[in-house]
Amino acid sequence: MAVNVPVEFWDVSTWVRYFREELGAFYSALAGFLEARREVLGRLSGDLAQVLRGGDRELALQILLGGVRQECVDRGVIEHSCFPEGSAARFFREKLGFEVSLDALNKLVNALKAGKMPQELGKITERETYVVSTLRGGEETPQRGA
Repeated sequence: MAVNVPVEFWDVSTWVRYFREELGAFYSALAGFLEARREVLGRLSGDLAQVLRGGDRELALQILLGGVRQECVDRGVIEHSCFPEGSAARFFREKLGFEVSLDALNKLVNALKAGKMPQELGKITERETYVVSTLRGGEETPQRGA
């Protein structure tokens, strides 16, 4: 049940409190989110094969393949339809802009199935998405859904 609380919008202290407490906390959370995104991209920079040999292997695999349809993995063929709605890999790709080519993902899946690791896979790249651009307050926003 909604509670009706009178807001004294004419009182300057109401606005000062609003900007300091509520908007300040919101801005801080957004800035922290964008910083965490930047940090993850930094940890996963470099050739993906090298990243997967290091300490961030599980993080990289979750970002790249988290929730990918098992039948795609079993076939050894990763395509756009292999990323179901709500999967971690799709979220990181479409919303946060963490990308690697489908060719690299196919090489990775087939190498993992064979118990090997390719020498090179390419890099996880950053793509500006609608979500990230909006959070940054960008004036030019990519197509929604991109």
